[in-house]
Amino acid sequence: MRLISSIKHVKIVPRWLILALDLVISAGAFIIALFLFNNFNLSKILFSNALSQFTVTLIVTAISFYIFKLYSGIIRYTSAADSIRILSIILFTVITLLIIKFISILLNFQNFIDTRLIIIYSLFLFTFLIIYRTSIKIFFQYSKIAQRVTKNVLVYGAGDLGIAVKRTFDHDLTSNKIIIGYVDEDNSKIGKAIDGVKIF
Repeated sequence: MRLISSIKHVKIVPRWLILALDLVISAGAFIIALFLFNNFNLSKILFSNALSQFTVTLIVTAISFYIFKLYSGIIRYTSAADSIRILSIILFTVITLLIIKFISILLNFQNFIDTRLIIIYSLFLFTFLIIYRTSIKIFFQYSKIAQRVTKNVLVYGAGDLGIAVKRTFDHDLTSNKIIIGYVDEDNSKIGKAIDGVKIF
């Protein structure tokens, strides 16, 4: 509880630390993808090739992070827009690696990363980046609920403004209000849900 109660005092994490965490996750995604690609058979992995593939892949991924400024976002406020940015980073990384692979073939260097390994890596990277950002966001939202007495609130209007009100309260760690439902006069909306919150 002491840890949770101190969450509201946590300052914004430095950009370099977010970039470092993203690169650690990228490294983990590549290692897992490499093992999966080789059916977890260590004898099939040539260390020198794997090291060069790992280095090139991580450099390309880091450049992608820098170009798309993924590290500039505040993780606790992760949204759908960040998911699109991550997807753009993955696509840029895959395309860049495929271009490098094509050039390596033209130069008769056949030991560059396999196309299937690139795809597996991109899937793991996308999944891990989404999971770790979403987990941090959920943790901060949970800490908001756990650290104080909350007030249940209904929002009138299930339109864009009502949704904006809910997300504002969700992201405000100083607020003790929890949106438990929407009230709307549009019969087509009644009984449905937005962000898991029911419309009455």
